[in-house]
Amino acid sequence: MNELMNLTHEVEAELLKLKNYLHTIPEIGGEEYLTSKFVENEMEKLNLPIHYITETCFYAVLDTGKPGKSLVMRADMDGLPMDEEPVNKAGIKKEVISGIPGMCHACGHDAHMAILIAGAKVLTKYKENLKGGKIYFLFEAGEENAFSTKDIVKWLVSFKPDGMFALHMSSVHETGKISVNAGPRTSGISSFDFTVKGRGGHSSRPDESINPIIAASNAVITLQSAIMLHTNPLSPSTLAVTGISSGSSHNIIPDYATFYGSYRFTDLETGEIINNKIEEIVENAVRNYGCTVEINPNLDTYMPTINDEFVSEIASNALRKVHPEMEAEFPVMLGSESMGWYFKEVPGCFAWIGVGSSELGTDAAHHNGFFDLDNSMLKPALDLSVQFAVDFLES
Repeated sequence: MNELMNLTHEVEAELLKLKNYLHTIPEIGGEEYLTSKFVENEMEKLNLPIHYITETCFYAVLDTGKPGKSLVMRADMDGLPMDEEPVNKAGIKKEVISGIPGMCHACGHDAHMAILIAGAKVLTKYKENLKGGKIYFLFEAGEENAFSTKDIVKWLVSFKPDGMFALHMSSVHETGKISVNAGPRTSGISSFDFTVKGRGGHSSRPDESINPIIAASNAVITLQSAIMLHTNPLSPSTLAVTGISSGSSHNIIPDYATFYGSYRFTDLETGEIINNKIEEIVENAVRNYGCTVEINPNLDTYMPTINDEFVSEIASNALRKVHPEMEAEFPVMLGSESMGWYFKEVPGCFAWIGVGSSELGTDAAHHNGFFDLDNSMLKPALDLSVQFAVDFLES
């Protein structure tokens, strides 16, 4: 065992304690006051300078004092506004549960923070062996609700680091497997929201009205089928209309109908095609029924997370050094991540850490009250993180 792995072994027990404590104090995005203060204290113990990007989002800097590359390593901090079950999917009692009613960590962000904190401790001790450069330990506020995304993007654009790294625990993937392969890792997502305008009237005389419900229904059906004709079937994408509303009584034809939904895409070209086509398709579909359409403001868009080939190769080599038996290739996931925005500005690698096991009960879906982690994967994730950091600075 080399010196770096000796150091990760030394913090293994502390790593689990960190994760378990952070699990008990989940806070919603942008309001991670207890969490960010705790993490900040951990960074201060290492004498690392701290810089805040937003009220609860910050980074700590490990400066080797030697010229070299700059690397940003990210962990997301926010929890979810939902209750946690005391047992996991297999009915096994969890080691710890949330201490805040109506809030919990059901996506692994507690583990991500613990791994990055432990990584900062290891790399600080290993500082004299680092070739050169700086490592920025970024603790992101509000990954789930994009609370600090735009501010982080501004920082990255002005700063221009050489690379980024992040990881995510995944109950969808088999425990004991890790994927760092290049290409799309998560999908982008954007939303749409339309108001179809007609002319209301009495249901006994539909001929004297322009029924927006019929026009909106046609738009929904057309949209679902027409998008497939314009996108590459080899590039995964989905579109779903998730809500439609109109009317107030069985005998009144309303003036308008609204519908909304979202679409996901795994490359920027497909996302652009869908974005450009949606408006045209809906306008044409409602025009046939004498209606017009108003486009309502949509929610924040997430970019697909696409791993850079060069940075992913460094991560692959690092993984083979520390846990070659765990190397795997996972297909792209259609969930979304703020790292997509960051990788649009900085080349990086996003690693999936498999923790799913039906025997252990750690295969419940993310954002589910029964969600749980296989804690045995904390150490391998830490090993990969620090080995990658060392190798990246030497690349």
